[in-house]
Amino acid sequence: MAIKTADDSKNHMRREYEVPNYGLIRVAVDSATVICIGDLLWLDTDDAKPASDLTWNVDEATTQGDFAAAFLGVAMSASPDGKSEDIVVATKGVFRFDINAAPGADLQIGTLVAPAQNATPDALLNQILKNAACADGIGKLVELCETTDTTMLVEIRGAHVPVPAS
Repeated sequence: MAIKTADDSKNHMRREYEVPNYGLIRVAVDSATVICIGDLLWLDTDDAKPASDLTWNVDEATTQGDFAAAFLGVAMSASPDGKSEDIVVATKGVFRFDINAAPGADLQIGTLVAPAQNATPDALLNQILKNAACADGIGKLVELCETTDTTMLVEIRGAHVPVPAS
């Protein structure tokens, strides 16, 4: 696989590897929902919504678990306010995400990750990850994440994607 490097100043979508199947699907979006390229999305009945729109549930671990159970994928196209056109979502693949703060210790390959909470805390962040506080995550690290790193390389898999037979 060839590693691709994206210019972070121009694009928040940082797909890292060229692979033949990112599990691309088209999903409806309500006209009042704003989605940016690279947002982590969950499925609300039949509409895609960003992580920050998920109702906060008691604490970070519980809310991350709720998000993981409904995780749809990563937005590959945007939906501005007032638009109700379908967007393209990658339901699996390898992506580079920002970290909310440098990890206190190295995070090993295979560590589960989930969206970080905001500072309040009363919502998840749309494009920033951390090691999961819940039993389930939205993906796993595919490279070592050291204490000084500001990004992590993650393989995601939407909750609605069938697991291939082994």
